[in-house]
Order: sequence, then C-alpha cells, then structure tokens
Amino acid sequence: MVARQADEDRLMVTIRMSTNPTVLAAVTVQARQNVPREGDRPAPGSVERAMNTDQAARLPLDASDLTNLALTAPGVVSITGSDSASAGFSVAGQAPTANNITLDGLSFGSSQVPQEAVRNSRVITSGYDVARGQFSGGQIASTTRSGTNTPQGNFTYSLRDRGLSVEGEDPSPLAQGFNQNQFSGGFGGPVIKDKLFFFTALQLRRREDIVPNLGNADASTLSRFGVAPDSVTRFFNLASGAGIAPRGILANDRTADNYSGIVRLDYLTEGGQSLSIRGDYSFSNSDPTRIGTLSLPQTGGDSRNWGGGLAATLTSNIGGRFLNELKLYTSVNKNAGDPFITLPFGRVQVASDLGDRRPGSRRSPLAATPEGSRRRGVPMPSRGRTRRRGSPRWGAPLQARRPLQPAVVRA
Repeated sequence: MVARQADEDRLMVTIRMSTNPTVLAAVTVQARQNVPREGDRPAPGSVERAMNTDQAARLPLDASDLTNLALTAPGVVSITGSDSASAGFSVAGQAPTANNITLDGLSFGSSQVPQEAVRNSRVITSGYDVARGQFSGGQIASTTRSGTNTPQGNFTYSLRDRGLSVEGEDPSPLAQGFNQNQFSGGFGGPVIKDKLFFFTALQLRRREDIVPNLGNADASTLSRFGVAPDSVTRFFNLASGAGIAPRGILANDRTADNYSGIVRLDYLTEGGQSLSIRGDYSFSNSDPTRIGTLSLPQTGGDSRNWGGGLAATLTSNIGGRFLNELKLYTSVNKNAGDPFITLPFGRVQVASDLGDRRPGSRRSPLAATPEGSRRRGVPMPSRGRTRRRGSPRWGAPLQARRPLQPAVVRA
C-alpha cells in the first residue's frame, strides 16, 4: 500500500507479509544432448578438424583454396608455390605427394573449389582409420552442397587493392603487394519437387602483381642474391652484343586468372535410392610466367591449365539395414604454354686456371680467372694417354678440369 499525505515529498509504503506462501506452477525444461551425426564424428584414433562453410568464411584466408584450409590444423606446414608448381602443404615433414584431396568421397585433382559449393571440409592428419586411404601424410575431405525444395543462393565479391596496403621502406619488387578481384556465387533449388534438385556454383578471380626480374631488380634485391650491380651491367652489355635486348620485353606486371565451376544434380526415387551427378571445370592462366628474379623477361612466356571431371554416386538402401554407395569419377587435365621468343638454349662455362697457370679447359674469350681459384690439391693435367670412358674420344690426352658453377643463359 502506497500513501501520500498533503505535500510531503516522501511516499510511505506499507508491506504486510503473510505466513502462507503461494506455490507457482512448475516449469519443466527438457533438452537433449547435441550428438553429432555418424558421418561427422571423428574416427577412433584419427586426428582431424572439421569446418563448415560459415566457419571457413569467417577465417582470414581464401576459403576456395582447400590447401589454405589444411593450414588450420596443427602439424601442417605450408609449401610456397611457384610459376611451374602449385602451392601445397606438408604433414609431419612428408612431401606434398603424400597428401590426398577428395571431393564427395572421390579423389579430386585440383584444390580450387567455389567456396559457395562446399558444405563442409575436414582436414585429417592421421591415417589410422581403415576407412580412409590413398594417403600417408594428410587428407582434405570436402563435400559439396545439394539443392533443396527451397530455392536459395549466395553471392560474394572481395577486393584486395595494392594501394590500400601498408607500404614499407623497401622499394624492391619483392616487397610489393598485389591487386585481386574475386567474385563467387552459388544457387540451387528444385527441378521437380521432392524428386530432382540442382545446385550450381561459379568463381572468377583475377590477380595482378609485379614480376621480379633482372630488368627491374634494384641494388637491394641484387644484394640479397649475392649479385653485384656492375656484374649485371656487364651481362647486359654482353647480351646486347649478342643481339638480345635485355629490356626489349617489358614483363613487370603479371596477370593470373582463375575460373572454377561446379554443377550438381540429385535425383531421389521412391525405393530409397538416390543418384547424384556432379560436373566440375577449372581454368587458370598466367602471363607472364617462369621468370626468375635473376632472369631476363625474354626467358618467360605464358601458361594455361584447364581441366574438368564428371562424378556419379548411386546410394542404395538394401533391406532397410544396409547402405551401399557406388561412386565413379573421370577427369582430364591439360597444360599448355607459349614462350615470348624462341631461341636455342645456351650454356656458358667459365674455366679456372690450374696450379701451374695452365688452363683447365680450352680457353675462350669468356674465360675468366676469379679470385681464390688457385688452391692446393688441384689435380695436375695428365701427360699420358689412356682409355677412359666419357672422354671426348678414345686415346685422347686427359685434362684435369675444375670448372666453376656453370652460368646458364636462356633466351
């Protein structure tokens, strides 16, 4: 009871307690333990990490590259790719060839999958489970999404601009960033309700970066590789004298395109059987490629890689107690490339003088005597004639040779 008397600024409250408590209605809360499905449970003795699409999308990595997902598991080390080899990963120090990538339970020859097409991925770093095979290092097992009675889709665009990155004090091309535009999307739905479903996904990506080569290498870059700038200048003069313009081809910017797509159809029958057909296609192009930091741009070219596959899975329910799966997969992959210019392959061999100041091999205008080449223990030339396998001809006088590391000139 609340009462206020006259103009008092205080409210008087009178509370009377009763000795008879009031019993409220009972509230019952029921819940069951979230038991994972049999297919999602880790196998006994295995070491693995499962990840769905939403979890992979929140990670600061490219979820469309299954190799990057493998790096989230402990004991996995990244192996950087090159112009002629794709990036990979190593488990427990083993070679990348010991790994295996599967998609819907079938071996998959590529590691690029549209991120909207993946339902979940699992990184397995232990081959203890007898249900898995064809690898001794690690395995990436991914499954694709299928259509449902409800049409649904998802589209994503990501941008990485070189101008938005933090630039350091190093102006070397090795320290520059890259530009990347990536668009991916997926859509699925019913073709015949409760019977036939479809799902398709597509990803387009373009990346632009600077190609470090001998034409744009600065003094700091050359010092990292133990090369003096005056040696590069002399090499350019020799190449120009041979009719090769060192800076005749500008290949500073590299453009790499990558396209991948997946189409899946699922058909359900009344007898408890299901048929799934999946087709995948990928294409990648790099221009220029195969240019090293200490190479001329003329030594490179462009490369292309494309391929695809077709998979079919038939799932049957036998007697309501057994589940049988029949899976088939066929794929094709092709590589091609074109050089910038076609020239013969050349090798320059620089010889050193022997201890008695006689040449160890036939002298040429390009021969040089570097500092420190005269050392003890250098074999003396033989004066006799003998028959030795591997000499230019039988009975020719043998000459002890001590060449330096050959310098390869490719054009």
